[in-house]
Amino acid sequence: MSEITTEDRQWKFISEMQGDIKVVFTRLDTIENNHLSHMQDDIHKLDHKLWMILMVVFAQLFAVIGGLGIYWIAV
Repeated sequence: MSEITTEDRQWKFISEMQGDIKVVFTRLDTIENNHLSHMQDDIHKLDHKLWMILMVVFAQLFAVIGGLGIYWIAV
């Protein structure tokens, strides 16, 4: 019977860790180069929608204030 020495176990552990690290780097590269650009596009679209909603809210607010002003002047 051949026993596995401590040094052999350490080298096996190191080689397994290197494989895991390569997988992590591959996943990080995918996230950085693909997913982040899509997320940036989605955030940009949401930013435009938010500004449109705010413009509509302010337009309605000014319309109400203008209507009240005309009502007070007429009364």
